[in-house]
Amino acid sequence: NVGSGYSNSSGLFTAPHAGTFVFAWTVVVDATSFVFSELSVNNVAMGNVISDSQENNEYHTTTGMVVAQLSHGDVVKVRSNPKVTIHGSVLSSNTHRTSFSGFQLY
Repeated sequence: NVGSGYSNSSGLFTAPHAGTFVFAWTVVVDATSFVFSELSVNNVAMGNVISDSQENNEYHTTTGMVVAQLSHGDVVKVRSNPKVTIHGSVLSSNTHRTSFSGFQLY
């Protein structure tokens, strides 16, 4: 958490200064789950992925990546798409890791 932009309590990244940033997120869903997730900057969707596990005993992993030009104070988060109904479970455990990461490119 160089620059202290990420908040563990809220899950939000607030740009400590202007620059070009790269963000990636991975969503793992349980059997028969459907999740439409997106990365947003200031509540504007910048990229999205669909994680859809239609089979029993099957997990599905999806990763998205976004390159974004941020201004100081811009807020980045991963959320479910507010216009799409999701169902099932998002997983995060020792064997199935849902994650959000990023770095400043320049």
